[in-house]
Amino acid sequence: MTVQTVSSLQLDGTIVDTKLDKTHYRQGEWVLGEVIISSDIATSLENITLSLVIPMGTQAEEEYLMADYLLTESVQVEANKTVHIPFRFELPWDTPVTLDQYPIFIRTDIQSGEEYYLSEMGEIEIFPHPLVENVLGVMEQQAFQLFNVEYNFNKETEMHPFAQEFTFQPPESITQDLAETKVIFDPIDEEEKVDIRIELLSPQQESTQFQLLVNKTNHDASQFEDQLIHILNEYLQIS
Repeated sequence: MTVQTVSSLQLDGTIVDTKLDKTHYRQGEWVLGEVIISSDIATSLENITLSLVIPMGTQAEEEYLMADYLLTESVQVEANKTVHIPFRFELPWDTPVTLDQYPIFIRTDIQSGEEYYLSEMGEIEIFPHPLVENVLGVMEQQAFQLFNVEYNFNKETEMHPFAQEFTFQPPESITQDLAETKVIFDPIDEEEKVDIRIELLSPQQESTQFQLLVNKTNHDASQFEDQLIHILNEYLQIS
């Protein structure tokens, strides 16, 4: 396993390094790694937690905690010794796909006595889940061009106060009736389904919305392709 240090924290003679097997993952993929604690003095640390953090604005304190994973409630480190804490966790299926303006970070949070410490944040890349990738591919096969991906804070998903929105420009043959198509993927909690929300915007910015339920584990997008063509035909008939 290739190991890369993504974040470090130093406090009172103690160094805490967080290492991952890699720094790029797909949505819903398992993350493997370890926290390594070395100290010149005997020390006790509590509530070592990994946090998946998304910056939400230009200010450092503006962030969204996507998920957190408690690794251990307490660990004792002897002087001049090293402790390894291996971990394994599954990324949320709806972890946003990363782009230059939308990074995602792993951070190690630690309690020592009454004090809380946050490590530097290590950036990771998130690529689309195979189902998302295949659905986006179907859009492109139908001559839709992806031109924007952004967080929309006026729309919520089941689990989060924002939605990652994929915006497509339609083929020229239907631009007189359709200006944009927006796609949002919203996994349904505790179910193996994904709600695919499709919004069609007319040149007058009038919105028509459709919803499709697909199985998370079925990466074959052929059914979505048939449903997308049906939706477009239905929309063009009523527009």
